Amino acid sequence: MAQVERRGTMTLLLVGIAVFVTAQLGWWLYFQNAYVGRVSRDTLDGWHRDADLVGTLLAAGADLSAMIPEYPHLLVSDTEVTVNPAEVDAFLLRQHGRLRMFAMESAGFVALMLLAFALMGRRLKVERELKLQQQNFLSAVSHELKTPMSGMRLLVETVLLRPLPPERQKESLVMMEGEL
Repeated sequence: MAQVERRGTMTLLLVGIAVFVTAQLGWWLYFQNAYVGRVSRDTLDGWHRDADLVGTLLAAGADLSAMIPEYPHLLVSDTEVTVNPAEVDAFLLRQHGRLRMFAMESAGFVALMLLAFALMGRRLKVERELKLQQQNFLSAVSHELKTPMSGMRLLVETVLLRPLPPERQKESLVMMEGEL
């Protein structure tokens, strides 16, 4: 009964750990998704502010030839400054790549965790079987020791309870020696 209780406790513990780690992993994915989304929005907003600033400077007649290399994400024409759609697409593609990387890492971690739990479960099963074999061995040894001792006890009690003729005593001693 204790072994069944212990096995149930171990299973419950492993399931609890799996649920905790999975919840933690879900939170991590949620956090990473929110973080990448925030970085993407902030970066794109900054690029649009850069376009507005450079456009304002261009309208004021500033010479932008030295400034333009600092803004590779902008398209500058004679009259207008805009954010380069190709740069936006490339940036968003990199950001989605990061999210895919996080998702793949999470899936790999879950697979690794399940493999570890399967190996622990197998090891626990082997350990239970070994413990059962040890109990069976001890029971067999105990039985093998108790049987001859019980026979010797009967012979000793018989000899002690009443006086026996010498040939009967010798016969009892020979039987005890055989049991030993």
